Amino acid sequence: MLKRTITGGLIVLVLGLIAWFSYIPAVMKGSVALLSLLAAGEVIHVTGTGRNKGVSALILLGVLALCVADFPDYFPVMLVTFFAAVIYFAALCRRLKAEKPAGLCHCAIVCCVICILFQSIAYLRWEEHGLYYLIFAVMLCIATDVGAYLVGKALGKHKLAPRISPNKTVEGAAGGILLALVAALAYGCWLNKSRIPVRFEALAFYAVLGSVLGQLGDLSMSVVKRICGVKDFGRLLPGHGGVLDRFDSQLFTLPFMLIVVRVFGGFFG
Repeated sequence: MLKRTITGGLIVLVLGLIAWFSYIPAVMKGSVALLSLLAAGEVIHVTGTGRNKGVSALILLGVLALCVADFPDYFPVMLVTFFAAVIYFAALCRRLKAEKPAGLCHCAIVCCVICILFQSIAYLRWEEHGLYYLIFAVMLCIATDVGAYLVGKALGKHKLAPRISPNKTVEGAAGGILLALVAALAYGCWLNKSRIPVRFEALAFYAVLGSVLGQLGDLSMSVVKRICGVKDFGRLLPGHGGVLDRFDSQLFTLPFMLIVVRVFGGFFG
C-alpha cells in the first residue's frame, strides 16, 4: 500500500506539472506521444508480439507517426474509433473467450485504437475552457476508482464481471458513479465561485456517463489481460502495474469529453 501511495503521489505530481505547462502545444503533444508509446509497448508485450522485433518496431513507428501527425480531420476519425471501440469491447466483456488475440494484425489495430483515443487529451486541452474539461475528465476517473474500491470493499456482494475482474462488484460500480457525481458537483460549485458559470444538470449527466465509460475502459483492458493470461500490463509504476493499468479508465472518458464539447457544447453556461 505504501508503494502504491508513493507512486500515486508521483503520478499526480507529474500530471500536475504537465497540466501547468499544457498551454504549450509541444508539451501536450510530447506527453500524449509518450503515453501512447508506453501503452502500445505494453500491448505488444502482453500479446506476445514483442517476440517479433521487426513487427514490434513497425507498430511503434506507426503509433509515433499517429502521435506527431497534424490531424486536420482528427475528430471524425476519433468519433468512429471511439464508437467502434466501445461496441467492440462491450461485446468482448459479455463474451470473453479464453484465447489469444488474433495475431499481429489484431495487436497493431489495438495499439492504433489506443493511440487515437489518447490523442483526445491534447485536442480537448486546446478547446475553449479545455483545461477545466481535462481536469473534469481525469477527476471523474479518479473519483470512480476510489468510490468503487471503498464501497465495493465495504458493501460489495454481487459480482459485476467475475470472469473478467473477480474483485469488482455491482455495489462498487454504483459507489464509483455516486462519488464521481458528488465530485463533479463539488467541482461545478468551485467553478461557479470562480465566476465560471456551469449548467449543473448537464454537468451531472455527463459525470454519470463519464463514470460509466471509465469503468468500461477499466473492464476492457482487464479483458485484454485476461485473454493474454497476465495480471498487469507491466511494472513501470510500482504498486499500480503498467501505464494501461493506471490510465485504462481514461481511455473512453477523455474522448467522450471531447465529444461532449464539440457536439453538445459542454456544460459551461
